[in-house]
Amino acid sequence: MTVLVPLADPDFLKTIEDRQRAQNEQTTIWSLRTVAESEKAYSKMQGSYACSLSALAKKNSDGKMFFWDTQLANGKKNGYIYAISNCDAAHYKIVAEPTVPDSSQRAFCSDEGGTIRAAADGKAITCLSSGEAVETASPGVQIIGANVPNSAVVPAPSGNPAGSDTRSTTAPPPSVVAQRVQISDKVSRTLCTTKIAPVYPPIARQARVQGDVILKAVIGKSGDVLNLQFISGPPMLAQAAIRAAKQWKYEPYLLNGNPVEVETQVTVSFRLTQAHGETND
Repeated sequence: MTVLVPLADPDFLKTIEDRQRAQNEQTTIWSLRTVAESEKAYSKMQGSYACSLSALAKKNSDGKMFFWDTQLANGKKNGYIYAISNCDAAHYKIVAEPTVPDSSQRAFCSDEGGTIRAAADGKAITCLSSGEAVETASPGVQIIGANVPNSAVVPAPSGNPAGSDTRSTTAPPPSVVAQRVQISDKVSRTLCTTKIAPVYPPIARQARVQGDVILKAVIGKSGDVLNLQFISGPPMLAQAAIRAAKQWKYEPYLLNGNPVEVETQVTVSFRLTQAHGETND
């Protein structure tokens, strides 16, 4: 079988580039949001902000990490360079600038306030001085680091990675119990009761694009998927993954016997067979 891909078609190439650019920018906004949550948790426990991404990825005395994205901890991800500056005990600034200058991708920045800004010229210095707000800080939801259903837990910083064990012999007072908990992808997989396979995008199939798309998911008390955000994977497959995962159903996650919202990661797999067919999961 011969597959013809119109790589010489400028409109086709522009479509791919625009989609890639949009996915890179969305991933960058998500990454800055992750840094902000991790910095809050770090400051709460350490008494000051972390002045480097690598510091957020180090284990503390309790063996916990505030930051589990190792790629981002190295300062580069999805065509962007990240850096923390102007940092002291009470303040910090985080910038994300395109690796390739004049690539038509925006630069992004944020600070301890949590508002994410962007600069159309792709320069971090412009973003810091006059960037346009693209996402304002919303009231934070405290995340409990519980990954064992029905276990009594104590509140943990919102940057706590999935899988942290914060069990206590005494359950916290009702006033400090969060409305949402963070669970690992392993736990969420055991709760999934209905898994709809994604529809392979024709343009991606023609271009022989395959791989795993990782999404951040918020699952409601009833087990319905409330929100999905792209984290990583082939951008050309992101929308198909989101459309499929929105239809997935889960058993309610119970905390002290009561259903609660959960935040987790889900993986949607796209595979092409040797016979130019497809297998999706």
